[in-house]
Amino acid sequence: MKRLILSAVVLVLIFTGCGDNGNGDESGIKWTNDSNGTITVINHTSMDVVLFKGQTPIESNILGGVSAFSNRIIDFSDKVNDFEEGGFLIMNGISLEDYNKNKSNPANVTIRFSAYVIYKNTNKFIIEIPMECFGSYYFRVNNGKNIGIQLRKGSFDGEVIGFVPPMAKNHNIYVGSSDSLTIYPVYVIYDNAKKTGFTVSPNSIFDIINVTPRPISNADAFIVNLPLNNDMFDDFTYDEAIVKLTNNLSNQAVRLINESNENEILSSLGGSHYVNGGTSLTYYLETTDDGEEVLLNISLYAGSVIVPVKQNGNTPIIKNGYNYTITLEYNSGDVSEPGSYTAAIVEGDKIDIFSLFNIN
Repeated sequence: MKRLILSAVVLVLIFTGCGDNGNGDESGIKWTNDSNGTITVINHTSMDVVLFKGQTPIESNILGGVSAFSNRIIDFSDKVNDFEEGGFLIMNGISLEDYNKNKSNPANVTIRFSAYVIYKNTNKFIIEIPMECFGSYYFRVNNGKNIGIQLRKGSFDGEVIGFVPPMAKNHNIYVGSSDSLTIYPVYVIYDNAKKTGFTVSPNSIFDIINVTPRPISNADAFIVNLPLNNDMFDDFTYDEAIVKLTNNLSNQAVRLINESNENEILSSLGGSHYVNGGTSLTYYLETTDDGEEVLLNISLYAGSVIVPVKQNGNTPIIKNGYNYTITLEYNSGDVSEPGSYTAAIVEGDKIDIFSLFNIN
């Protein structure tokens, strides 16, 4: 089995002086810092860049501008309807010159830069516009999956030279010369449940691509079709178990405790420590792919009653990559006695990452 390498998409806070340029805030484009912004854009190019979401830079899609060789903090909380909850968008960039030239026909602009941007309330994120994205050479990429792809050079951990949006066709990547490049594709996935992103690296020499950029005047582009292996996610195992706890007690909130981890009181996906009567909450537990014993307890009545979670009468064995359900029931007897309750855990199906991450 080929092992895929997972990495978190790190949210970073950057403190850097940012220069304003002489463009001013004109044509609905803001070039100065937003005091409440959460996205820092670093422009390594000699071009003033207009940033927007979607495929065309119409007014409602404009996110702002960032001057040549400068940094800019952007607030686009008014451009999305889930900013507090969290989500992602594809940010595209064009030159200011191109924007002005095609104001009456915005679909005619040439997208020179694309990035995958994760946002959530006050979380900070850094986006860098590569130096060569306004170069005079290019190659073309087709993305056959509904996930984004970072193109890196040097290694799977190397510099990002371009980003290919999900399901993109004929997406141009611009570079500064015709020198052959060795490209390492890294796949960017958004976990809609956790509102976080992570990357998946194939970590195989068979997933490396050699490209030969051609002049932008040459319509016959060098074409790359990704992923090279359409089955690369078939052996992917999610690195946690998903556990759903259903509390069937009518009038008692309960807590789920991991005795195997120093009696940790677990937080649900939504951050709650309590499961109210007649409701369910979902938890994530990291174990191993082969499974390990996890001592789980359910705390009732402010901890005065502790009910052990059992799997067919035994300590549960929980594996990464699988769904589990725990059902708490009152059977009969004294409500202050643990023996009056059962908390049964059942292993379900393997987590369907294609549905969880909308991969197709």
